[in-house]
Amino acid sequence: MEVFKSIIFKIHLLHYLQLNNQSSYNIKNN
Repeated sequence: MEVFKSIIFKIHLLHYLQLNNQSSYNIKNN
């Protein structure tokens, strides 16, 4: 169960980082 939580946490973290990269990328382009 702990492993499952850690996997989900990592996926959320990666997704969050990707969103941040996209928004900063958009800001630079505009």
